[in-house]
Amino acid sequence: MLRNITILRGQTSVEVHIQASDRVKPKALVLSAPDRIVVDLAGVGYDGSRHFPVNTGDVEGVRVALFRASPPVTRVVVDLARPHDYHLLPAGSTVILAIDTRPKLAIAAKPAQAKVAVVTSHIVAPVAVAPPPASEAKLQSAPVTSGANMLASGASAPEAQTPPSPQPAPEPATQPAAPTVSTTLPQVATVPAPMSAAQSSGEEETTSHQAAKGQKPGVVRSVTVAREKDAIAIHIEASKPLRASASTLSNPERIIIDLADVRLHHPWRIPVRGTDVHAVNVSLFLVNPLVTRVVVDLARPHPYHVQASGNSLTVRIDTGTETAGSQPVP
Repeated sequence: MLRNITILRGQTSVEVHIQASDRVKPKALVLSAPDRIVVDLAGVGYDGSRHFPVNTGDVEGVRVALFRASPPVTRVVVDLARPHDYHLLPAGSTVILAIDTRPKLAIAAKPAQAKVAVVTSHIVAPVAVAPPPASEAKLQSAPVTSGANMLASGASAPEAQTPPSPQPAPEPATQPAAPTVSTTLPQVATVPAPMSAAQSSGEEETTSHQAAKGQKPGVVRSVTVAREKDAIAIHIEASKPLRASASTLSNPERIIIDLADVRLHHPWRIPVRGTDVHAVNVSLFLVNPLVTRVVVDLARPHPYHVQASGNSLTVRIDTGTETAGSQPVP
């Protein structure tokens, strides 16, 4: 049986950790229109179906469902915005699908030396005639393409002898400077060190990733923990509607809630001191793209569900039930 699906987001990769109850031999294939990576787990059963939003880089989400009942085959599908390289790493009952989310650079041909068109002019002996119009006095150079720049009609004609005439000869144009090709490298996200002045004053900052999309980040305003009958409720308030993805990790047991496009000014740790929930930790997980991570430390696995409503989100953990390898309740 499939026990657990865990999604880990990095700055240059997304890893999907698949945990089964026994040794598994996965088989991966790539499909297009739309682009996706498919991993089939033969001999592994699964109840129902799940969808985990990711929205990191070009990885849009992960879907899990029973593909065939007899013999059982569980299928894990990673939806992509465009094709990306990946590695499939099976290790006993665990399978790791690592997707390289770095932007692919177009493979360009080896740049050649920029060639300048050579114009050969035949000088004719001066005769007592009127000079030709200025537009005809200029010799056009053949266009030469070099990368994204073109040496075309910008090249000037060579000097020519001025025929005797009462009118002055046209002045030669200035030879244009050699073209320069600028190369833009992909920006590398860096984690800021101390808190900036804008953060300390409570203003919202915009990362380069969000500025490119015309977005403004939100801010986590508060995180509160409340005890309910047979449940622990974690309530999160932000300055904008929250988009969250949930997963679980083991050894030790914990629930991971990733909040996209929101930041917080300083990390929080909320001790719970319960028999089932130990603490709630909130910290900045990624800077570009911006992700704040909420980690709930558990004594043992428990079912849970996540409910979002506008700018608030509630994670409710059922402490009255102990279920090994629990999954989010839809």
